[in-house]
Amino acid sequence: KFITNFLGQIKVSHVARFELFNNEVNFLSKTLKYDFDVQIVNASKHDHYRSYYTDAAKEKVRKIYKRDISLFDYDF
Repeated sequence: KFITNFLGQIKVSHVARFELFNNEVNFLSKTLKYDFDVQIVNASKHDHYRSYYTDAAKEKVRKIYKRDISLFDYDF
């Protein structure tokens, strides 16, 4: 509800997505004409995040974040 109007339409020109952080830094660099020397590298060894959720936990996340999942075309 922070980035949408009362009709549910996004009211900002760009929403940066953390899962695409490195691409977002490039976008911001070009848009702002400033060279951000930042990059995220995940060096930890772990399974895919979905493997840590039970079916009940997945359903709870779906229920709580239904609007975000729909608005940003996520698939959980």
